[in-house]
Amino acid sequence: MTASEECHVDRIPLSRSQQNIYHGVLQDNDPTLYLIGKSYRFHQREVSGFLAALESTVLKNPVLLCVLEAPLTGDDHPDLVPRLEFGDIVRVQSDDEAVTARSGDELSRTWSSGILAKPLVRYTVRTDESGSMSGLDVHAHHILLDGGGIGIIEADLARHLAAGGATEIPCVSQVLTKLTEAHRVETTRVEESLPRLADVVQRELSDEAHARGRGQGVNDAPATEARGILHGSVMISGKAYDTIVALSEVKQVPLNVLVAAAAVAVHTSLRQSTECLLVDVVANRFADPDLNVATCLVNSVAYPVRFPPSASVQDVVRTLDRGYVKAARRRWLREEEYRRMYLAINSTLDIEGVLTLNFIREPCAPGLRPFLSEAPVVTDIGPVVDMTVACVVNEHQRTLNLNIWNRADLPENKKHPRVAERIAATLELMAARWDEPMAMTVGE
Repeated sequence: MTASEECHVDRIPLSRSQQNIYHGVLQDNDPTLYLIGKSYRFHQREVSGFLAALESTVLKNPVLLCVLEAPLTGDDHPDLVPRLEFGDIVRVQSDDEAVTARSGDELSRTWSSGILAKPLVRYTVRTDESGSMSGLDVHAHHILLDGGGIGIIEADLARHLAAGGATEIPCVSQVLTKLTEAHRVETTRVEESLPRLADVVQRELSDEAHARGRGQGVNDAPATEARGILHGSVMISGKAYDTIVALSEVKQVPLNVLVAAAAVAVHTSLRQSTECLLVDVVANRFADPDLNVATCLVNSVAYPVRFPPSASVQDVVRTLDRGYVKAARRRWLREEEYRRMYLAINSTLDIEGVLTLNFIREPCAPGLRPFLSEAPVVTDIGPVVDMTVACVVNEHQRTLNLNIWNRADLPENKKHPRVAERIAATLELMAARWDEPMAMTVGE
C-alpha cells in the first residue's frame, strides 16, 4: 500500500528551512551538494525482522515516502506529496566497504535532472556472508531531513526493534497532518521574527563596522557553498575527556562553547586573523512537541567573533559564550538573512572567514545504542561554506569526536594538516592555561 492510498493530506507545503535549501538547489548544478548520509553497524539479526521494524518506522515517518511536486498555484516552492512505497526507498545488498559510497552516489545521480518527482531518501540494508543483517546506510537529500529528523527516526526504529514488530502504527494521515502543522508553526515563527529582529541586527552590525572605521561593503550575497569532504578526525577520551568536561562544569561554560573556542583559536592561527563569522548549527525543535516530527527544520545562528591577539583563553571563551547566548535569542532569524547582512556591511570577509560548528550531543538516539556494534559514522554532511567542525559527544563511552570537513573544491595549498589534532590539543590545554594567551595555547 502506498502512503497516498490511506492519506487524506494531499500536499504538504515546505518548511522555511526546506525553502531555503530549495533556493540553494536552484542556484547550484551539483546534485551531490545536498547529500547527507549516515552508516550504522548492527549486531547480527535476521533480515526479515529488521525489515519489518524498518517498514513500521517508515510508516510512522511518512515524509520518507514523499516526493517534491510542482505547486498547483503560482507559488515558487514545490510541495511534498506522498507517492512512494516502502520498496521504493529500501533495498538489501551484501556487505561491502564500497557500498556506502555507491549508495550515496547512485541516489545523487537520480537528482542530476532535478529533484522533483524523485525519491529523496534511500535505506540500504547490508548483509554479511551468513546472510544476516549487519549494517544500514541511510542517504537523503537535505531538503527532506536534518539531523534532528534523523534522530527521531532512529528513536522510532529502536522502539520497533525492541518490540519485535508488535507496535501499533499510527494512521499515516494523522502523521502527515502533524507534519503539515509543524511546517506551519515553523514558518509562522520565522516570519514573525524577521520584522522584529532584522532591523536590530543590521543596526548592531553597522555600529560595529563604524566603530572599526569600516564603510559599507558591496557584497550583498551569501558566500558560495560546496560539497563537504572529511579532511581529518580525532577522538578525545579517557583523562583528556574528563579534564574538558570538568573545565566546563567548574567554569560553568557549555561544552559546545569550549569546543568553539578551541576551533576559533586554531582557525585564527591558520588565517592569522582574529576576526571571523562563527556559524553554530542549531535544531529548531527546542523540545517543542509541535515541532517534534521527522523533517527538515534546521537553522543556524551566526555571530561575529573578534578578540585582541593577546586575549587569554578565558577571554576568548567568555567572548564566544556571550556571542552564542545573544545569537541564540535570535534563533528564528534565518542564518542566511544574518549572513547576507553581515557580508553587506563587512566587505572584507571572504569564505575563509566563515567557521561553522556542528555540535552533536549524542552519536545516535540512545534507544538505538544497544542494537549497534559500534557508533554510527556520518558519511556526508551536505554543503559547507568553508571549514566545518563537527563535534560528536558520546557520554556513554566518555568520548568526544572531532571531524573536520572542508570544501571539496579546496585548493591543495589550503588543506592544512592535522587541524583536528590541533583543536583537540587546544581543548586539553585550556584548563591549565586558562589565564594565559590563547595564542600560546595554539603555538603562536
